[in-house]
Amino acid sequence: MPVLTLEVRLAREERWLEELVVSPDQYDLADPESVDRQRIDARRLSESPLRAGDAFSAIELLPGVAIGSDESAPRIRGSGGRDVSVVVDGLELYEPYHLADFHSPASLLDPDAINDLEFHSGAMPVQYGDRFGGLVRVETP
Repeated sequence: MPVLTLEVRLAREERWLEELVVSPDQYDLADPESVDRQRIDARRLSESPLRAGDAFSAIELLPGVAIGSDESAPRIRGSGGRDVSVVVDGLELYEPYHLADFHSPASLLDPDAINDLEFHSGAMPVQYGDRFGGLVRVETP
């Protein structure tokens, strides 16, 4: 079988792009309307399709949220599940999932015991600012 030699020469071509303006998102922290949040009330939660009756699976339908098929910890905009703060009636839950050593397959929250669920995926109130992933704030009846 004969050996063939292929020589490829690349020529450098310079092409300038048109002007490109890059700017950051703007949050006005004093304006409550600028905060990226969603609310799910008890009625909407009861009508949502819940995976294995897990309340956190309702927030999976919101923009920017992903939950693995074998876990209940939400990953908000690429953050890890432990980077999301879960606060129930003003009390932060540090381990809000069952079987944390086995991918946390279920949360501790019973959907029937939730009156209101507030979900923050962006800027959040400063009192909850120790996590960078997001905030799930729950109120019970």
